[in-house]
Amino acid sequence: MANQCSLEICFATFVDLTLTLFPLLIELRDVDFDRSSIIDVALDEVSPQSFLFSKATFEKLTRSGKILFLLDGFDEIKTSQRTSALRKIDQLTRDFPAANIVVTSRPTDIFNGWGPATIVKIRDYDLPQILDLVDRSPIEGDVKDAFRGKVEYSYIKSHKKFLSNPLLCNMMILTFMRGGDIPKQKHIFYKKAFETLYRHHDDMKFLYKRDYHSELPEDVFTRLWRTFCYFSYSERKFGFDADQLKAFIDKSANYLSVEVDAKAVASDFVESLCIIVKDGEQYSFLHRSFQEYGAALFICSERGVNVFLSLDRFNDNVNDDVLELALMTNRELVEQDYILPKLESVIKQMKRLRSIRKKMKLFYSGISLDKNEADGDFELYFTIPSRNSQSISHFAMFLRRNYRPMFDQGPYQKLRSWLRRLSREKGPNRKDIGFRVDLDDIDESSAAESPIVDLVKSYLDAFAAIRGEILERKKHQDQMLKV
Repeated sequence: MANQCSLEICFATFVDLTLTLFPLLIELRDVDFDRSSIIDVALDEVSPQSFLFSKATFEKLTRSGKILFLLDGFDEIKTSQRTSALRKIDQLTRDFPAANIVVTSRPTDIFNGWGPATIVKIRDYDLPQILDLVDRSPIEGDVKDAFRGKVEYSYIKSHKKFLSNPLLCNMMILTFMRGGDIPKQKHIFYKKAFETLYRHHDDMKFLYKRDYHSELPEDVFTRLWRTFCYFSYSERKFGFDADQLKAFIDKSANYLSVEVDAKAVASDFVESLCIIVKDGEQYSFLHRSFQEYGAALFICSERGVNVFLSLDRFNDNVNDDVLELALMTNRELVEQDYILPKLESVIKQMKRLRSIRKKMKLFYSGISLDKNEADGDFELYFTIPSRNSQSISHFAMFLRRNYRPMFDQGPYQKLRSWLRRLSREKGPNRKDIGFRVDLDDIDESSAAESPIVDLVKSYLDAFAAIRGEILERKKHQDQMLKV
């Protein structure tokens, strides 16, 4: 899955080459998948441009492989429509087998086990590319040399995720210029980066000094920003036109009971804070992680927020960082108000079910074994097709990432070996290609004799251990407060 910039470059390249392949760029976030097919949307795109494209002509071109569908931003589709969207794209591949289709998205588990797709990932920057970016940055020589040295000898290990993304790497450079070091904790990095943009960008030689048009006090402006992040993320809006941007600013100001000039605030977001980017008539976040940080900060800071409902609703994309950033920002709040009650609910559901297969289906509907092209090893992938199971499944993944020592890794190794054996039994030529098992296709006796039993037990044990740790920590804190 490529990113938006790559797709726009791809579109422009095909237009410039004027090949006999017609590129068609469609922003998926603007499509109502409950009412429209991909073909319908495509026709709406081309009809105003050419009277030649009747539906019959367009379908004929698509059937002959002359149309290149560039479907941008799957991860920006509303959560409630993602399954429908995937079904519509899948239908397009069946109705028009010769059609050329590229879908871009941030990583998302919904693609796991999707048969027709070849998943391509953009490579992260490696060390030579990172150093080249640092060398080309317009900062003073001494600062540049100091940052370069930190990158080579420590940051490449401790901050590789930030460095490997060009935009976040630049944010690290800006933050380093003010503080001389970069915090390891993700939430503190975003806090310092925001402060750098708000307070200190005016005295950096390569940035303009700009006044704040809204003239809001810093505390009010910061609250308005994180409220804006929360409301826009709640509606899964990552890009806006001018009216939508103003509407979210007005909504945020209304929530805070403050009077603002929405146009002036929008100008501050774009020109003064430089955290919203304008591209033509559209606005988007400098990087979506800043929106996620702002939303997490809102949940952890604003009184009256229902922490459980907010985090449970935001737990719909395993690759977004809202839950992690909230946990880092206020661990006690998130553990007490979200993790603990969610654990209680999941443990009760698991214990209520006697069937091993049904217990596993609380989390996954299928398990895939696919070869990792990077190292040639086989990796496990879990499929989550049902909206009803996504919350529990994503919750389990969230716990595995943040309470990793609590989870026994043994069952995963057994499960991998079991799937390899099943794969070979299907035929000698299957050992080097993907293999998937649907839990609906496994009877109860087979499930009971498989490593699925060990995986279910390891989940229950981990959940109980996490629950016990949180309760023990709360008991200790309560005793300390009494003293």
